[in-house]
Amino acid sequence: MQSKNIVFTGKQQVELRSEEAPALPADGLLARTQVSLISTGTESICYRGEMDEGTHWANWVKYPFYPGYSNVAVVEEVGAAVQGFAPGDRIFSTANHRQIIAVKPPVVKIPASISDEEASWSKLATIAQTAVRRAELRMGAKAVVIGLGPLGQLLVQYARVVGAEELHEGHGGGAHDVARGAVDEQRGGADEQRTARGEHHQGAGPDGQRGEEHPRAAAAAEERLDARGQDGTGPDRGEQRAQLRAAHVQDLRGVEGQHHRRRGAQEQEQAVAGDDGLLF
Repeated sequence: MQSKNIVFTGKQQVELRSEEAPALPADGLLARTQVSLISTGTESICYRGEMDEGTHWANWVKYPFYPGYSNVAVVEEVGAAVQGFAPGDRIFSTANHRQIIAVKPPVVKIPASISDEEASWSKLATIAQTAVRRAELRMGAKAVVIGLGPLGQLLVQYARVVGAEELHEGHGGGAHDVARGAVDEQRGGADEQRTARGEHHQGAGPDGQRGEEHPRAAAAAEERLDARGQDGTGPDRGEQRAQLRAAHVQDLRGVEGQHHRRRGAQEQEQAVAGDDGLLF
């Protein structure tokens, strides 16, 4: 039996190959892929091959490389040592972009109420949730989300769920509008929506202060707008990215310092009051 698989054969080289399907492992499942979500950020890096030697990326990406880690499939065969699964079950796993996959538990059985397309977002949703939980956001906290790709948009929504207020900086109008729409929908109320938009456009900082306290963020935004030009021309994209990245790094250092100062003050207040507070 043959399986069609997506393979990065080299730097910026990709093929759709027909290869021999894997054998059924005694302690695993053989399944046919229904949906395999593309993780645009991760897979673009793996495809471009632009990574420094000695880094995680360079050690992980070895060509030929099989991308993909968000796979929804239907079980076709069950290994003799496996219990709890049967042919026809829909499963989520971190298998690659392959037509036929061989996977071993733990894999997740998908409930009937969840579509294949919805289930394929499970891994990215887990990554976003992990980031929000590790940030220990409090109700009313300010969160900075830089970049509004799929993960950025998920982060905005999860941060809102735990009660944070977002100041997010996107790199494209369409993605920015989608994220803003999700935030406004979850806020509810026309007055709150107007307040949120006003704070965003005036450049409210992570501690609720206005943009004057964060001139680098405002300058970076102006550089990005100016770069587009009236006739669609602008500076070299690589140079532009480097400038924005440097500005963002400086902003994040400032935000981190403010966070540690506020956290220390909060812990001191809690110690006096004898209240450990509530963290998410």
